Amino acid sequence: MMADRSLIDVSHISRSGSSLRITLPKRVAELCGFGPSDIVAFINENNRIIIEKLRNP
Repeated sequence: MMADRSLIDVSHISRSGSSLRITLPKRVAELCGFGPSDIVAFINENNRIIIEKLRNP
């Protein structure tokens, strides 16, 4: 069974040197409890990317 889903916000991808950058919308950061200097992991689960907070320095 699929979990309920709802659109929170959207963002665009931009270039930063040789990397790509996604700006995390404030509403998303607040909902996830993300803040400046947090360390996050990017996890591939069934071709979906999960962003998980690892720690807060």
